[in-house]
Amino acid sequence: MNQKKAAVTVMIVVIMGIIIMLITVFVPATSIARQFGWISAKNTEDAYVKIAEQIRETGQKGQGTRTQALLIKMDSDSAILGFSSGSQGIKIIRDWGMDFEFPRPPECGPSSCVCLCRQIEHTTVFGKEAYYCKASEPGEIDPKKKYMECEKDLGVDIQYSIKKDDFAKGLNYVDYGSEGGFFMGRATTSEGAFDSKVFGMPEDNIQVWVEKGSSQFVAVCLNRDGCIDQNADQLEKNRIEATKLYNSAFDSFKENTPESLASAGKDYDSIVANPGYIDALNKATLMEQVYFNRAMVQYRLKNYDNAVKLLDEGLKELPMTGEGSEFYDTFTKERQYIQCEFIEKSCPCYLSDAFDLCEKSTLNCGIFKGFTTPCQSCSEIKQCSDYNNVLGGYVGKKEFCEDDNPCKLSPGCRWDEEKDMCVSAS
Repeated sequence: MNQKKAAVTVMIVVIMGIIIMLITVFVPATSIARQFGWISAKNTEDAYVKIAEQIRETGQKGQGTRTQALLIKMDSDSAILGFSSGSQGIKIIRDWGMDFEFPRPPECGPSSCVCLCRQIEHTTVFGKEAYYCKASEPGEIDPKKKYMECEKDLGVDIQYSIKKDDFAKGLNYVDYGSEGGFFMGRATTSEGAFDSKVFGMPEDNIQVWVEKGSSQFVAVCLNRDGCIDQNADQLEKNRIEATKLYNSAFDSFKENTPESLASAGKDYDSIVANPGYIDALNKATLMEQVYFNRAMVQYRLKNYDNAVKLLDEGLKELPMTGEGSEFYDTFTKERQYIQCEFIEKSCPCYLSDAFDLCEKSTLNCGIFKGFTTPCQSCSEIKQCSDYNNVLGGYVGKKEFCEDDNPCKLSPGCRWDEEKDMCVSAS
């Protein structure tokens, strides 16, 4: 009997010892984690709040400041996104180029911001996976924060471009860099974890750092060796300085006075003269606007020859086909408009692909279909019979007399078969 009591006593002592050990180890775990550089976040929303706090705090400190590691957990189908100021969205960049893009939420405004996406969704578009944050249905309560919530006015910018190795060196569940900000996501499907190496964040034990650059920006990464290398730091410094010049120039351009336009022209010239600024703004797809507005400054100041010259310089930098080719078309049309309307002051200057410019011209032009240069002057077309003698005669006069009436004569024209000529329709 005594032996049984002794055994029970020993068992109780052992159990109590285990309980005390567990309390000793696990209760102060958070404080120990903080002491050794780990600050815990229990879920994606908590991580989002703490990352935003660390961005604000680090932004107020000196160059090279690096936070203690933030040890986070992520819920299924959630994401944390950080947008650089002025970026149109976050582009996920893999070895073969841009994979997909998350558009900038309107609630961010133009400043840097951090966003929480509570529900990632994905679909297939033309055989390619597309991902986005779920949107609320119309009429839902508090639609802006049900699926997405953003913190802005952080007091510091977020690094625009980060390479894969700087973002997550040595981690086998991440194989991407990004432009426009940073991204961390964890998506699942009905079959289980979706191993995309973009949405493959584990559920827990994810370490995140925030690091201050040489100018007013921070980087957020999963790399214990550091988020920012020297080249990336210089690129970001160039981007911030170039963006300030760009914004200053754009504000002056909008003011649209002779003095403000001269100031805008100087700022645009400073950007174009600096290869580092050009590279930075090219990444942000803003250089097209720089080249265009630089020419439009001269146009507004009525320096038409200079405007055409600067549009030609811009055209040399733009792709004729593929992505960005729409800018090439815009530059080409604007160049033709200024050349024809203000320099040559000639309707035939407008080519066959510029019917819209011909019709809108203040030079009194009309579209004479069938001519090698179909945009012709209407200055000598006073009445319908004048169509018979335009350019010394025309084989298809009947068609444009009755149907086209390129000079928009009123009340219109008709073809007189007996007289074999164009006459008034009245």
